[in-house]
Amino acid sequence: MRYTYKQLRLKRALHTVFWTIMLIISLAVIVYGVARFTGEAMQKSIVDGGVGRYTATINLTDPLKSSENEVYSVVVTDIGCLSEESEILASEANFGTYGDIVEKRHPVLVECTEDELEELARLAFLEAGSDWISDDCIRAVVEVVFNQLNYGQWGRTLHEVIYSPGNYEPAYAIPYTESTERCRAIVKDVYENGISLPSRVMFFRAWHYHQWVGAVPEFEIDGVFFSSSYWCE
Repeated sequence: MRYTYKQLRLKRALHTVFWTIMLIISLAVIVYGVARFTGEAMQKSIVDGGVGRYTATINLTDPLKSSENEVYSVVVTDIGCLSEESEILASEANFGTYGDIVEKRHPVLVECTEDELEELARLAFLEAGSDWISDDCIRAVVEVVFNQLNYGQWGRTLHEVIYSPGNYEPAYAIPYTESTERCRAIVKDVYENGISLPSRVMFFRAWHYHQWVGAVPEFEIDGVFFSSSYWCE
């Protein structure tokens, strides 16, 4: 059977398109297989979660889904953080308490003004100032802010850290808020005597742990969940 020139060009074009599609599909299957295999191995490697025994719910197929989970109990005898390979379903993890993770105090490295310390006391009140919330929870919130200040990513002054865009939602209300002596005393104590949380703990939120990629659950206290991050080491 003979083909015209146009027919030959069309046949070759269709042949090229077909094998290009097959190549793309093959590469996608290979990438998916490698990612699946690597993910399953990585998601089982829970180490250095903090002092104590912890139970974490880990999804072996998709860390963002809550089905088909397996529960692992691990014992850790030294303070550290999760290995970079671990993927924890953060909303289901249970990672000890403030008392488990505190360590020898380390100093606030940046000098702060009285006005800035008052701003932090008001922020602490807005974030965790309810009467039923413990001093330890307020202290942890304050120490997170000072850890961020020491790290330097959110600003060079305490004021800049507090008002860094998107960092603390209630910050807009600070000028209209009156703090409490309890919050002021905790801020003063941490500023003068040092931070007892590890420097890696730089995030907190209510209801559940942060779930963005790289977030590492650390502990929960009074419904406030504290985390560190692979990206801030």
